[in-house]
Amino acid sequence: FNVVSFTMAIGINGLYVEKTAHGGSFTGEMKQLISQLPRGSYIIVKTVQVVGPDGKVRTINGMNVKIN
Repeated sequence: FNVVSFTMAIGINGLYVEKTAHGGSFTGEMKQLISQLPRGSYIIVKTVQVVGPDGKVRTINGMNVKIN
């Protein structure tokens, strides 16, 4: 399976921010936002779209990631 896109959601400076990446890597903007988070913060990765060997695009479960 290959990641087609995903959405990252974070709370930063009292605001809820969502950014979408096309492909399986964080964008430069996402990395910059992550670098501003204090330790112990969470990143939510959601709406993960993947394409399987059969060519079908599927949505799979996301995850919460704690920044250490």
